[in-house]
Amino acid sequence: MTATALAAGMLTLTSAAVAAGGDEFFDFQPYVTYAAGLFSTGLDAADIDGDGDLDLAISNRSSHNVSVRFNLGDGTFPAVTHHAVGIEPRYVVTDDFNGDGWPDFATADRLGNSVTVRLNDGTGGFGPAATIGATLPTWLDAGDLDDDGDVDIVVTECDAGGCGEPALLTWLENDSRGGFTPIQSVPIGILPRGGAIADLDDDGTLDVAVANLTSNTVSVVLNTGLGALASATDLPAGAGPRYLVAADLVGDAAIDLAVVHKDGDDLWIFPNAGRADFATLPVIEFDVHNEPHSVATADLDGDGRQEIIVSHVVATVWVDIFHNVSDGVFERQSIPSPTGGSHVIAADLDADGDVDIATTASAGRVAVYLNDTPQHCRADLDDSGGVGFADLLTLLASWGPCVGDCVADLDGNGVVDFVDLLTMLSTWGPC
Repeated sequence: MTATALAAGMLTLTSAAVAAGGDEFFDFQPYVTYAAGLFSTGLDAADIDGDGDLDLAISNRSSHNVSVRFNLGDGTFPAVTHHAVGIEPRYVVTDDFNGDGWPDFATADRLGNSVTVRLNDGTGGFGPAATIGATLPTWLDAGDLDDDGDVDIVVTECDAGGCGEPALLTWLENDSRGGFTPIQSVPIGILPRGGAIADLDDDGTLDVAVANLTSNTVSVVLNTGLGALASATDLPAGAGPRYLVAADLVGDAAIDLAVVHKDGDDLWIFPNAGRADFATLPVIEFDVHNEPHSVATADLDGDGRQEIIVSHVVATVWVDIFHNVSDGVFERQSIPSPTGGSHVIAADLDADGDVDIATTASAGRVAVYLNDTPQHCRADLDDSGGVGFADLLTLLASWGPCVGDCVADLDGNGVVDFVDLLTMLSTWGPC
């Protein structure tokens, strides 16, 4: 593969995207890369300048800053600004921390022993940095854990035994103005590396799961709903769990976990049997390319099912995409990637209604892969190219609890009901 310079700080792959290790299900444009800082390892997307499209925030662990690449609206990112944070920011998360409607950002600064928060000034710039002490933090995420209307932060601490083993998951509570105070730390596994916030037990509150690289475990930390986190439950994992993502991957409406193992070169799905029971159902395993480092999920073809996207570090030049064929059945396609894809996210970057991919690279760049996959017309039940009366009759004939292959269950909840009917009517006509 070769690359041609398009403009300062911007490269595009000139070879066509091809499938490797599987069939072609998805059509992505050749990736385009943009310069960030030094050793880029974290990535998030948000409308930072308020112009209606998603920009990219990139954490750079060797230049100790966050680069913001601004979107022109078409999925290109020519302009960049840089914002200082603590030493070695591993990851960055964007959210509205002070409730003013503008996305702010926070970083986990491993060697700075801090979490840095910078609030958006309402122009796409950022105010002074505020720091919260944290011992060798490695990962962070944001969500309203106490259901009080503002966004809290969770951060993993004590990398490499920095404050003893096991490590800690710490809850930083938001004062509603973007100020944060540590209120609880829960022991988890050893060398936590990546995680996710989601409602794992379906009780209406956000829980946390973390992949622990050295203890070969996944820590599941449930929210009590009373302003506190419960003790962790550790799931045995494979060799070197590096990152995980939470999503409904088997089509039963429960939130499952997908974990990539850096040392095992594989992907495990832990199906959720309900109420955060990840031990009852068998693990689903897939091979991936060498040294997987990050994982994300998104519906890439509009069929209502979540695909799994895996990026890799070091010399691997592929992003692995697992096409969700049916409940728990996946087929792999691989698309070309720059080396060192340390973090992967999925978002609609060119505002065309489908989900694109972006990855960071250790060379100090971010790569953007725009999605050209034809989007599935879910309500076209007879594959006629449009939604019409034949589809409506099929839906009405299937009304009620699903039996067998339930193509009319458009939202995947196990029942053909008014939600599916409304979905069909909203897409009436040619696909």
